[in-house]
Amino acid sequence: MENTHQNGDARAQLEGFLSHLQNLLRYIDARLQEKGTIAQRYQPLEPLNPKWGILPLVLLTVGLVVLLTAIGTPIIQAWAKADAYAQGQIFYSNIQPLSVAILASPVALALASAIWLVRNRLVLPRLHARTEQINQQRVTHNQAVSADEQRVDAQLTQASRDFASDIGNRFPQAYLYDEAVGFCLQLVRDHRASTIHDAINLYETERYRQRMENLQAWQLAEAQQTRKLMALGTVVNAAMQGAMIGTVRHEGAQTRAALRKPVNVNVRVR
Repeated sequence: MENTHQNGDARAQLEGFLSHLQNLLRYIDARLQEKGTIAQRYQPLEPLNPKWGILPLVLLTVGLVVLLTAIGTPIIQAWAKADAYAQGQIFYSNIQPLSVAILASPVALALASAIWLVRNRLVLPRLHARTEQINQQRVTHNQAVSADEQRVDAQLTQASRDFASDIGNRFPQAYLYDEAVGFCLQLVRDHRASTIHDAINLYETERYRQRMENLQAWQLAEAQQTRKLMALGTVVNAAMQGAMIGTVRHEGAQTRAALRKPVNVNVRVR
């Protein structure tokens, strides 16, 4: 009677231990998922646009020279042609793009410098002010997110301490996941196991049985698929052979018909 009572107490303690372990694992998993969700709420800060240096000014100048040359050359050429015709001349001077580019260079440099100054002195400060305002709002938002993340980190730290003090090495590390712990807990509740070792062994036996069932199901499905492919191949081959036989018979019939057809022979009489 006393042994039965002791066994019942041991089973109850083991059930309580496994239940506590399962709750801890689920709690830690929930906090980790919550932390991942919180991390997605962070808003990145927008970078400030840098000022243009000498290289952008040079590239802008070259681009404007090319643009002005492409636009100005046909215009100047047409003007020279019209001026020559107005003066009664047949021939007119041919305008070279290089000459137009040389003439357009000062204009292009002036335009590029104006754009460069307007961008650096007027446009960029306004962009920076707008970006800094957005970043300040995001910093405030991220501070609230960081507070939530620190709260979850504190909960995870406390859960880790509880795990170290309450669980320690009493349960195999390889089976520290909800499915295994839940299965062992159910075995203890059903009086099918009285120790962690027995529960783990039964869990491995069940996993092996499931793997074998899955393997058999996969082999059965593969065999059925193979039979379907073989049947399909048989039908296709039969159809192809039937088509070939029909073609041969048709060609043979045409040949026999041609041979039976009378042939007229013309004989010349000298």
